Amino acid sequence: MEIRRILLNIDFDAFSPALVRCAEELARRFGADLVGIAAAEPYPVMTGGRGAGVAATLYADERAAIEAQLRALEVNFRKSLSPDTKTEWRCSVETPNRSLVSAARSADLIMAGSAAAGGFRRRVDLGELIIAAGRPVLVAAAGAETIKGETIVVGWKDTREARRAVSDALPMLRLAKKVVAVAIEDGDTSMQKESLAGLLAWLGRHEIEAIGDLHAAQGDAAQQLEDLSRGFGADLVVTGGYGRSRLQEWLFGGMTRGLLTHHTTNRFMSN
Repeated sequence: MEIRRILLNIDFDAFSPALVRCAEELARRFGADLVGIAAAEPYPVMTGGRGAGVAATLYADERAAIEAQLRALEVNFRKSLSPDTKTEWRCSVETPNRSLVSAARSADLIMAGSAAAGGFRRRVDLGELIIAAGRPVLVAAAGAETIKGETIVVGWKDTREARRAVSDALPMLRLAKKVVAVAIEDGDTSMQKESLAGLLAWLGRHEIEAIGDLHAAQGDAAQQLEDLSRGFGADLVVTGGYGRSRLQEWLFGGMTRGLLTHHTTNRFMSN
């Protein structure tokens, strides 16, 4: 896999020049096109039968306001970029997730900022995006202006999602100066060690010299992975997204849910 086209989600209500610069630098590193994409959908207006005309007027007014904001976002997006950056702009009046998933077929990587709270009609749902996009999703840390990727931590668990994530992340792993595979104890340690050794051997066949170790579990797995990453000096964590169902993660907790609520780490996830 090569990264030739990056899709950047532009938050409808909170435009971030820093995120645009971060995505631009990444696109330059890989010689990729950068596509800015923004979307929002009017909120439904609930009225009785006699209020249908009023509802239609309110909907039309909100749609017009959304279209005006999308035009303003395009101006801000282009102003934040260098003139020679290869870019495109896409916008639509629909939910951000629907817009991103539809556009994902022509992208190699989707990039987004750490999402703040908000309704799905104006804010991207990162969990849904990771599951539905069919492309890796890179979630930038809050305020990040660059993702150096000189040291990358792979949060390893021998699942389909983790294997997919490591494969998708190969372009970034090849450019890293240091790759550390981290597995957290979860059951049969001998099997985990064998799995980790297999991962390191596979990375070696792709000319990536990685190191790795199995770590004893210490409470919240997402927090532990973030702490380990900080200890290694990494600014990017690669993991699978939702190794079990999203509902199970929200009911009982899980790595993906935890990482998505931590806004201090750059996270590369695939499902």
